[in-house]
Amino acid sequence: MRKVIVTASYKALLESIVWCLTGETIRGTRDVKNYYTDGDCTVSIEFEKDGKIYEITRNKGKSLALTVDGKDCSGKETEQTRAVVRIRQ
Repeated sequence: MRKVIVTASYKALLESIVWCLTGETIRGTRDVKNYYTDGDCTVSIEFEKDGKIYEITRNKGKSLALTVDGKDCSGKETEQTRAVVRIRQ
C-alpha cells in the first residue's frame, strides 16, 4: 500500500478523484490545474474489487491508463481505455 500525503483541502481531493475517474471535475470542467508544478497533473487511484487490485491513472492532456493486478489493460487511445473502465465497473 502506498502512503498518501494530502496537502490540499477535502474538496480538492474529491475533485481529483472525480477527475481521475471521469475526465471532468465536479464543476464539469476538463481543465485542471496543479498550482505546485508547471501545469502537469497526474492522479492515480488504486483500489481492490473481487480480490483484484485495480489502478487508474490519468495524466492531464496525455493519457488514461488502467492496470489490473499489475497488468496493463489500457486501450491504444484514451477513449478505448474509458470504455474498458466503464465495463469493469
